[in-house]
This record gives sequence, structure tokens and C-alpha cells, in this order.
Amino acid sequence: MRINMIRSFYLLVTILLLSSCGDQTIRPDRTQYVGLSQAQDYYQQNDYHNAAPAYEELFNNYHNKRFAILAADSWLQQKNFIRAQQLLAQISPSDDPLYALIQAQISQHNNDYANAKYHIDQVANDITGELRIRYLKLKAQIEYQQQNYLESALLWIELAAMNTGLELDTEIMNSLLMTPEQQLTQALYDGQGSELEQGWLEAAYAALSPDPDASKQWKTRWPNHPGILFFSQENPYSKIAVLLPLTGKYKNISSSIQQGMLAALYQDGIGEQTLDFFDTGSNGESFSFAWYGAIESGADFIIGPLEKNSIKQLTQLNSTTLPVLLLNKLEDEENPFGFYQFPLSQEDEVFSVASRLIAENKKRVLLLAPESNNGRKLAIAFEKELLYLGGQVVNYKFYPEATHDYSTEI
Repeated sequence: MRINMIRSFYLLVTILLLSSCGDQTIRPDRTQYVGLSQAQDYYQQNDYHNAAPAYEELFNNYHNKRFAILAADSWLQQKNFIRAQQLLAQISPSDDPLYALIQAQISQHNNDYANAKYHIDQVANDITGELRIRYLKLKAQIEYQQQNYLESALLWIELAAMNTGLELDTEIMNSLLMTPEQQLTQALYDGQGSELEQGWLEAAYAALSPDPDASKQWKTRWPNHPGILFFSQENPYSKIAVLLPLTGKYKNISSSIQQGMLAALYQDGIGEQTLDFFDTGSNGESFSFAWYGAIESGADFIIGPLEKNSIKQLTQLNSTTLPVLLLNKLEDEENPFGFYQFPLSQEDEVFSVASRLIAENKKRVLLLAPESNNGRKLAIAFEKELLYLGGQVVNYKFYPEATHDYSTEI
């Protein structure tokens, strides 16, 4: 009797345990979180407007890191970087690759390229699927901003090979053209890349070569390679007018631009193109003469003007049928005539100098700047960028703009 009771007890316990395990096995995970199914549907359908609050509510209710990350990403897709950053600040760092991608994209948006590089490097290179496409695109942009041009080009090439439908030829060309010749030559010598990469590298090398037969040899070797674009950028404009302040306070800058344009023209050996230069004056006082002089010369493309007053006068014209490439930014974001804009920004030069110093491991800097509002503004921008990149301005001095002797300040 006692033995039967013990057997019955063990049988009952076994049944209860099996019953309990059975319930745990068949219960779907998503039913544990009320609202998860709807949030997933929103996210998968790219309905980020509704996905963001849905995942935020899930995070507030269940305090699951993954929900905060998905909510942050949904806000990020709507360009709400502040809210995305606020959400990630509420959780501890995660090894989820999406977490690192979001942090990298936020840092990139904030021009914090050093942190963007740090976060993107936390993502494993073997990441797959849609996240890999996103990873490659973001990393290529960050490497370019960090002046790692060859690495950027190789990432763009890999992304192009995935047949994502993205037009990436321009990004590949720009990155390769910025790559130092020594790095390009070494990469070609190593020959460790794919056939697609090798064709692109050889195309860039041939495009930069002074040998006129280099492009012909490349075309024979790679007849069906997309790198053919290096050699098919034909300029349809034959008579180009350039509007610059050739006299006055900007004459030295204008002279450098003029010399660079002429050198490029002669180096390319394009006999069918001509460049005509017209003086706008240092404050736009001669803009009208320059503009109508360019029109009367028969120009079919106009580069310039450079300084702001001339650009302002240009925007006040009733219309223009000629394509115009401005050498500065429009004050107003509106661009009714569709002008091309290529600003020769001092801020861009400051960022470039800071990046170059860090790349050369010159992290402690003594800064000299002109004593003016613009000089102080550029000094602040430089120091901010240098700090972001891991450098330090140990001291700075300001000198009168008219001086040419800096020995006292040094």
C-alpha cells in the first residue's frame, strides 16, 4: 500500500512537471508582450511614424533593451536624432549591432566623426542581410569623412556588388580620386581584392596617369567594367566664363583659383574648351559688366561669382538660361534658378586641416588666428573639431589682420 502511494505520488509529480514544461514550450514569445505584434508589423512595413511610439510603449512597460533600440531606430528613420539619442541614453551599452549603427549615425549627424568611427567599428564585419547594406553605406561615409579614402572606395564597391539598386559609381570614383597615389599603387601591387575591385583600382590609376595610352589599355583589358565611367565624363561645354574678384582684397584668392583652372585645362589637353575670366570687383561693383561680358562672349557655362554681393545681384536677375556654378553658398536656401553650388568654405578648410593633423599624429596644437570676428569664429570651429578628433589646442594667440610678422605671438 505504501509503495503504491509512493508510485502514485511520483506519477502525479511527473505529470505536473510535464504539463508545466508543455505550457512553456508552446507559448509563443510574442504573446508575452502586449502590443509587440503590432509594433513589429509597423517596423517591417517601414511605418516608422507608428513603430516609434509602439516600441516606446513596450520599452516603458517591459524595460527590454531591444524595444528601446527599435524605438530609437524608428525615430532615427524619421530624422529625429534627438529623441533617438534620448532613448539610447536610458539603457546600458548593448552588443546588438543595430545599437552600434544607431550610435554611429547619431555621431555622424553631430559631426562627431571620431565617435562615429568608434561605434561603426564595434559592428562585426560578418553582419548580414539588410543591416549589412546599412552598415556598408554608413561605414563608407564615415571612412571618407575620416579621409580613409581607399577603405571608403572598397566599401562602396562591395555595396555596389550587392545589386541593391543604389547608384554608387560617383561615390566610388570620388573616393578613388582622393586616394593618395602611394596607397593606390600598393593596393594594386597587393592584388588581394576581387575582380570588380581590381578593375576599379586600375581604372583610377589609369585616369590619373600622364600616359595618354593608359586609358586605352584599361578599356582593352576591362571592356565591360563599370569603371569605364572614369573615361566617359565628356564635358559638353566648350566656352566657359569664370567670374572672379580679380582686383581688390580677394585678388590673391582669385589668382590661385584662376591658375588652378588653367593648369587643369592644359593638363587635360582639351583643345576644344576655352576659359574666359571676368572681374566682378571685390564687392560686386563690377558684377554687371562681368555678367553681361560673359553673355556677349558666347559662354555656354558660367563659373562664379565668388563673393556674396555679386551672388546677391545674380539672384536678382529676372532669369538666366545658362547653367551657373556658384563658388559660394546662397544666403537663402531657395534656389529658383537651379544654380549649382560649390562653396569654397573656410569652415571646410578648417575641418580638413584638423583631420590632417590627427592623421599625422600631431595632436597638440598652438593656434594663431587673425584678430577679427571671423578669425575667432574659425578658431573656435577648429578647436571644436580637433577636440572631437582627439587633439588639443594647448594655446592660441590672435594677431592684427594687417600684420605679416608673427614673431611676437609665437
